[in-house]
Amino acid sequence: MTSRRTPAVSPLPIWAGGLGALALCFLLLPLAFMLGRVNWVTLGATLATPEAAAALGLSMRTCVMALGIDLILGVPAALVLSRSWRGVRAARILVALPLSLPPVVAGIALLAAFGRRSTLGALLGGVGLGVQQASATTSGSPAVFANDQNGERAAGDISATDWEAIARQAEAAGDQKSAQVAREIAQRDGRASNGQESLGSILRKAIKIALTYGRPFLPNPVRSWADKIYGLVDSIEATSELGIATFLTQNGIPADVAIEIARWIVTFA
Repeated sequence: MTSRRTPAVSPLPIWAGGLGALALCFLLLPLAFMLGRVNWVTLGATLATPEAAAALGLSMRTCVMALGIDLILGVPAALVLSRSWRGVRAARILVALPLSLPPVVAGIALLAAFGRRSTLGALLGGVGLGVQQASATTSGSPAVFANDQNGERAAGDISATDWEAIARQAEAAGDQKSAQVAREIAQRDGRASNGQESLGSILRKAIKIALTYGRPFLPNPVRSWADKIYGLVDSIEATSELGIATFLTQNGIPADVAIEIARWIVTFA
């Protein structure tokens, strides 16, 4: 009876093991540093706060709704794409394309399609659905297709009616120029930019007016840091959410809050 010989396995090259270990560190180090910043002593009390409970509940509801939508739409789409038919390769590429988009770009695309000022967003809002944003004091992540349970205003969500109120506040303070700009924005249905201006012109002015006279209409992180933001608006050169958040962080605003403020500024226009 002959015994079967186990195929010889060549030893792993040292350079391959080193690169593999480096790749593993690249994946695990961010998680380790994040866990190192957690205050484990107060973690339980923090998770028990109403804000944390609201954020966790919002995340769970969003996950459940997303799972349901994925099952309803994803399974039939997978069955269709698994068949051989003319154009199936192009369809598979189109389906996979959004997965390669950066999160910021994907978020902007979702807002453009389902935001309150879009046609689909208006229809969804009529039935109690829409794109909202969680409070920055909790998760700070956008929640899609979820109602705003804690009364927070979405980033950049200052309506035309709000701008009329801001104009009246400016007039009461004797600031006629700001009142005029606020009314012009109200006439554009709450859009701070007219499509021709850059961050360096009317948008900066509109942000300052909102920070001065429209604080009741601002989301919590922007309202809390309004004075700091006001002093930095004229120095912001970046136009992307990431660039603005980086600039704000470099000027003393906490990173998680800076992301929320940057999102508000980008959405503001």
